[in-house]
Amino acid sequence: MKINPWVWLVFLLGLGVAIAQQTNTTSSIVNNVSIETLKTKAETGNAVAQNSLGLCYANGQGVARDWIEANKWFRKAAEQNNTMAQNNLGMSYLHGYGVETNAVEAVGWFRKAAEQGFAMAQMNLGFSYYLGRGVTQNYVEAVKWLRKAVEQGDAHAQGLLGDCYFRGLGVTKDYVEAVKCFQKAAENGFVPAQRDLGVCYVNGQGIEKNNIEAYKWWLIAKANGDEVAAKYLLTLEREMSSDQIAKSQELARNFKATRTSDASGGNLAKPDKF
Repeated sequence: MKINPWVWLVFLLGLGVAIAQQTNTTSSIVNNVSIETLKTKAETGNAVAQNSLGLCYANGQGVARDWIEANKWFRKAAEQNNTMAQNNLGMSYLHGYGVETNAVEAVGWFRKAAEQGFAMAQMNLGFSYYLGRGVTQNYVEAVKWLRKAVEQGDAHAQGLLGDCYFRGLGVTKDYVEAVKCFQKAAENGFVPAQRDLGVCYVNGQGIEKNNIEAYKWWLIAKANGDEVAAKYLLTLEREMSSDQIAKSQELARNFKATRTSDASGGNLAKPDKF
């Protein structure tokens, strides 16, 4: 069993699809404020309200879904240096939501927000450097921005930084540091890191070999929809006793993510109150 970087890329790139489905996020955005009230606040120049209204249009929450209208409001807020809106407008350009796809423009908006310390944009900028998407591929720059996001607890950045350490991209290869990053991301509910932490345990890479822990993390990843982890479980259980499997199952049942890494991570940013 090994860590497959392509599975990571499919997962992270696929997060963009979930932007339009953040119903729970947008229902909390309006905070019991009517759409008309939200529009009034936005039209008076309130940047937080403008970003919130953009999210409502992006998700079709209280209004018909309209990415062109969403981007109009994201842009108004972004031009007022609202970091969430800058990140959101960047995501629209990255995935072609209501605008022509333009990775260079996306990176420009991610950078504006990242330089102001917005963790989600730092993750997106770091991932752009990791892929060479909209910028020249540069793993050292990727690691720099991922670390900034990690310092603020971004689970996606924790996991991707772990991948950099595991593969020696932009840093000296270091399985111990990779495991530390995977552990943090896994505990924060980031599914690829849960799977990859299991790989480290079963191979004894960066941590003492432990099939019980490996099986536990793959059970957790499988429960979160990871099909690769499900296949790994079938292989590993042939090497384990029934008592060991029962112990892993108990540990998995008792696991509770420090915080759930939801589909909005690395995509559209949730607003502050306005």
